[in-house]
Amino acid sequence: LASVQAGLSTAEETLQRFRQMRGILLTNEKAASRLPNEYRRLQESVQTVQRDKVQTETELQSLEGVLAALEQDSKRDYRIAVTAAKGRERASVLDKIRVASNQLELLGLQQKSYISNLKTYESENPGLFSIATEHVRLTHARDVQQSILDMLLERREEVRIQAASTTGGIKIIDTPTYSHFPVPTQTRLIVILGAAFGLFIGVAIAFTLDHMDTSLKSEADVNHYLGLSLAGTVPTISSRSSASVAQANGGGSELLVSRGNPKSPIAEAYRALRTNLVYAGIDDTPRAIVVSSAGQAEGKSITSANLAITLAQMGHRTLLIDADLRRPVQHKLFDMDQEHGLSELLVHNRNLVETAKPTVVENLSLLTAGVAPPNPAPLLASEHMAGILATAQNEFDIVLVDSPPVIAVTDAVLLGRMTDGLLLVTRCASTPRGAATHAIGLLRGASVRIFGVLLNDVDITRHYGGYGYYYYYYHYYYGGHYGSSSSS
Repeated sequence: LASVQAGLSTAEETLQRFRQMRGILLTNEKAASRLPNEYRRLQESVQTVQRDKVQTETELQSLEGVLAALEQDSKRDYRIAVTAAKGRERASVLDKIRVASNQLELLGLQQKSYISNLKTYESENPGLFSIATEHVRLTHARDVQQSILDMLLERREEVRIQAASTTGGIKIIDTPTYSHFPVPTQTRLIVILGAAFGLFIGVAIAFTLDHMDTSLKSEADVNHYLGLSLAGTVPTISSRSSASVAQANGGGSELLVSRGNPKSPIAEAYRALRTNLVYAGIDDTPRAIVVSSAGQAEGKSITSANLAITLAQMGHRTLLIDADLRRPVQHKLFDMDQEHGLSELLVHNRNLVETAKPTVVENLSLLTAGVAPPNPAPLLASEHMAGILATAQNEFDIVLVDSPPVIAVTDAVLLGRMTDGLLLVTRCASTPRGAATHAIGLLRGASVRIFGVLLNDVDITRHYGGYGYYYYYYHYYYGGHYGSSSSS
């Protein structure tokens, strides 16, 4: 066993030195290739783009066949009702062909770029196949030593179990006897001691659970653990308020509280956030703000929409850009079409003012995400995106950008460097402190200005940080004497 362990140690050291010398990085020992990490990534990118391109070409050919069949049917059948139906179906097929053609053009550009980078890497790094062969040989030698070691360890444990299973000739001489102890009669004292002990255990468990909870719950947590100021707090949107907001929005999204229920505490919270962002620096008013979060499902898109509504209600010409090209949401909140949006602006030279769609809210326009591209990061990091943001700041008073989470992808960091700064949205009692700290570290590492932290989804019934008192007096103001029509 000692000899095999020494051989395994030598094989692992030899393999490690070879990896360090050749620059091979393996994240998964079984699934990873035996080639350098950068070369493997380029090969996978080329294969992925080629597969997507073939699928798109197949889909485009199928749509063109459907279009040809529709045109033949229209020529044969001259009935007015049938011709109108065929016309609508033909328009739908033409729209799908246009979308597929744009995606095929974008995939062709990406394929040329990846193939060029792959050829450049192969010319700069000759001998990749010999490196892979030597790596396979060293890995196999290490695996053989590991298999022998596992077999010897398993055999040793079997021998130990067999040796421990012998009884040594032990036998029972006499059976044990049991004593009968008297039952205690001090029932009241026992109940009191049991209750006190149970209370102590409950308090100890409560303190332990509170200590183990690492989520952000109050302004003190934001100041202490994140080192940032609190830009605002937004209460939880209840089901009752959601129904009233949806009715006021004319069937639209129940989450647009700033429009559907402007006198609610939630709408007032968004107005307070607007004031903190716009008037915090009198001499340096931000014109373009990115709204993001550390992770998923923390309310960044809802915050972007409601904040944009409050800015527009104040008279500012506001543009809301849905830059989350992977999982867009804004077109659903405002009940609008997703197509003809940001992705088309980035691929084709189109006019920003004509592409941005006016919403039902006065002074508010929405630039939807458009057709989802296969690789959004290079598009958002391009000079074209910087030009779109510059044009937006010239045409509108304030620009809000809804971006993906900071930790998931690099889109928020890239957009933050092109704008005046970023607002970080966290969910009360849900966002881990470690995740928020990591997101802030990524932003500060890229020199992105952080306007503050928004604590979202605050349950005012639990009185986090004294918020319950604030919203109590708010309800008193709007629902009591000062909120009555007679006193206004």
